[in-house]
Amino acid sequence: RNTSKASAVRDEAFRKMKICVIFAALVISKASKVAVRDAFMGKGQATSPWLGLLTSSWSLAGMSQDKKSDGLDSLATGLLNLAKTANQQNPDPSMLAAVQAITGVVESMKADINGSVAAMQAELDEKLAAVTECNTKTPVGGNPSDGWTSGLAVTLEQVKTCRDMEAEYYWAWKNCTSLVTKCTSSADCCSPVLGSTYHQHCPTTVISESPMPLGVQCDGKTRCDLDALQAIKAYFQQKLNNITAEETKCDSSRAGCPATLPDCTLKKTIFDLKQKECNGLQKSFEQQYCDLAEDLEGKWDTYETCHTTAENALKQEEIKQTGILPGLQQQYRGVLRIECLVQALGSADVSTGLTDCIAKTYTAVDWPHLVLKTYTPLTGANVLAVCSDKLLAPGTDYFRDYFYYQFPAIGGGTLPLMTTTHCVSALATSHCPVAQGPIPGRPTGSTEMANMFGSPPAALMAMRAARGRTEHRHSKQHQAAGRLPFGFHF
Repeated sequence: RNTSKASAVRDEAFRKMKICVIFAALVISKASKVAVRDAFMGKGQATSPWLGLLTSSWSLAGMSQDKKSDGLDSLATGLLNLAKTANQQNPDPSMLAAVQAITGVVESMKADINGSVAAMQAELDEKLAAVTECNTKTPVGGNPSDGWTSGLAVTLEQVKTCRDMEAEYYWAWKNCTSLVTKCTSSADCCSPVLGSTYHQHCPTTVISESPMPLGVQCDGKTRCDLDALQAIKAYFQQKLNNITAEETKCDSSRAGCPATLPDCTLKKTIFDLKQKECNGLQKSFEQQYCDLAEDLEGKWDTYETCHTTAENALKQEEIKQTGILPGLQQQYRGVLRIECLVQALGSADVSTGLTDCIAKTYTAVDWPHLVLKTYTPLTGANVLAVCSDKLLAPGTDYFRDYFYYQFPAIGGGTLPLMTTTHCVSALATSHCPVAQGPIPGRPTGSTEMANMFGSPPAALMAMRAARGRTEHRHSKQHQAAGRLPFGFHF
């Protein structure tokens, strides 16, 4: 399909050529209006061979591009043949009129070819402009920074505050259950020498020793045998010592146990409610980064589709126009040949002029302006941009170490995983890389969190206080607008 601009140029050239030919035909056939009419309507033969040559030149503008070069060659051959037979001393008026008209046709065709190439270049420039326009819409983001928390609806500080309170509720519940376990399930209260009063604190069922075997120690003994009585006394004293020792051991294991054991149900309920609240906050916090990734990936997908479509259109346009160009250059060669012939016919030495035209060859040097500037493969600012923003993906080690390294972990040493986990990897596109790798100055994995929550409350508080003096703090500035970080409001 030829471009509309090139078509408009050719239409205007055809109009001018038509006027030139009609004028020349009137001059050549001035002796008879009927002859003119018959010549152009195809009735009878033209009275002058030059009129036939003009009709051939007239038909050039209506020829298809692939046949126009042959038409020009045919016209040049006809012109040369007529020129050889022309009376150079007394030129035929019809020849002079034809030369004048063909000169106009030549100029129109040159303008047509020049205009077509210019229009073709304009089409290529327009397709390139579409690529450039796509690159003005390249998504703009930023790599992870301390300012990312600015503008979040739920901030990291809110999540951390909640998790700190959750840890306190957790320890209140665990201390309560530890006390109940200590006071009701002491293995130190399970000795068989103890009675049921102590065995009620033993986690297993224990049968106390029967006192019946003790009587055997007295059977057959006489009160007159002092040595025997001393031995029996020592035996029973040892038994009493053993019982006292076991009682002391049991009592020591239950030191601090109140008369009435506490009910830990309420503390567990408070902890569960707080954990549910914190899970909700953490999920909302992470969801913002899921939304951020989805939003950024969507923008990059739209941009890439725009650029790829525009680049493919440019490539197709280049293929089409560079395919047309050689034909136009060939036509220009034919026009130059005809131009040489008509100039020779109008010169003082027609014969020499015709000889020069016959000997002359035409190359690309004769039409340096008939070239097209192509743009593919694209370079510089027009190349497809690539996303370098690193997405923070909830559920990854990087996300945990970047945001949660200073958090207490509940039971098991890691923060619970939310439904936001893997939200980034589940996206339909992956234009942007996911942040990964160790973070300088930050602990890796759950070791610190496991140690923290495996410590007694006092040690936990000390660790938290020590970290509070050195920990990296994220921005506390809050903005109400939007779910996305401030740096990603496109």
